[in-house]
Amino acid sequence: MRPSDRQRALPGGPPTPPLVSVVVPVFNGARSLARAVCSLTRQTLSQLEVLIVDDGSTDDSVRVAMELAARDPRIRLLRHRCNRGQSAARNLALEQARGRWIAPVDADDEIDRERLRILVESGETCGADLIADGVHFAGPRQPGTPARLVTDANREPRLLTVEVLIESDIPLNGRCSYGYLKPLIRRSFLERWRLRYDEELRFEEDLNLYVRALLHGGRFLLHPQSLYRYNQTPVSASRDVQVLPKVVDQALVNSRRMREYARLHRRHDLDGLLDRHEQRWSTVLWFNRLKIALRGGRPGDVLQTMLDCPSGLRGLLLFARDRARSKAQTVL
Repeated sequence: MRPSDRQRALPGGPPTPPLVSVVVPVFNGARSLARAVCSLTRQTLSQLEVLIVDDGSTDDSVRVAMELAARDPRIRLLRHRCNRGQSAARNLALEQARGRWIAPVDADDEIDRERLRILVESGETCGADLIADGVHFAGPRQPGTPARLVTDANREPRLLTVEVLIESDIPLNGRCSYGYLKPLIRRSFLERWRLRYDEELRFEEDLNLYVRALLHGGRFLLHPQSLYRYNQTPVSASRDVQVLPKVVDQALVNSRRMREYARLHRRHDLDGLLDRHEQRWSTVLWFNRLKIALRGGRPGDVLQTMLDCPSGLRGLLLFARDRARSKAQTVL
């Protein structure tokens, strides 16, 4: 690595604080960690630190992280003794971060080498508290899953509202959830409102944080470029009948939490939207139960499940329509 790529030190003083603290939680991700971190150390914006947080891995993740840190002084390894989830891992990094901006990146993903420079410059120019680009989805995908999440087709940055954010996370609504976004977040904004990831959530923890940030008046800018590569694995893309209930349970917990935050901020105008969010996720869980009953070949269970549809006949018809449209959809 060239000396110019390292943190520059002031004469007689400590290194200049980084512009960006990249937060990389890892749990048993030894096979992909080096590739992900390599996409960070090759950034054209060199004033950064990379905080790898091992979350109780039982594979070689720690060894890989230590080898990476030995080669680049901008990399630091933090550790949890046992697995506590991505939220807790990111929160540990937030306590140690020194950068002006926080950039979460998953240990199996990659980013374009210009990404941090572009987003920092745009975020500073526009006075954003959060700034996100679009996402390219790579790897196995279910029918109807988009190949990318486009943040703005008009090629102009725009502000994300809390209404649009929640609406995007309603299943089968024709768009990809903005919960997949990995924005750069201004650290001073997080500290001002004491915002951290909800450690009780292991799914939708990103969306949860973004909703709270917007309710606190945060300016969330959507940049038109797509510079983040989300590498899906067969497990993350499966959403099979055994995994889905856990995902939906977390989505429903988050839906109730978002309602609490909205009421705390006197945003009663969001009640109807949150009703739809909770009802549609409940219907997804019901449909999963119906598939299990059908596979079991038990007519009585099938009939009882049909009668238990949480959204009623009209909601069921809308769900069926939107599901058919989603399965036919290949890109956003």
